[in-house]
Amino acid sequence: MEKLESVIIDMVAERFKIEKEKVQPTSTFQDLEIDSLAVVEFGLRLQETFDVAVEEDDFTADMDIRAVADVLSAKGAVAA
Repeated sequence: MEKLESVIIDMVAERFKIEKEKVQPTSTFQDLEIDSLAVVEFGLRLQETFDVAVEEDDFTADMDIRAVADVLSAKGAVAA
């Protein structure tokens, strides 16, 4: 699970141009000032990256990175 969290942190930092050190497993999208529309778009990117089906409401702005990893893991996502 930690590997999955690490990959998601890298993706968040890159996509939203945030210093990687500021993105922690307990950081929510709100903490990182990422709005709900951007979260939905990011969910689609996660779907493509991890080849899992996600619903529009699987990810919300109040979720932290760990919760995102939990959702993806439950859907069968594995970090390479």
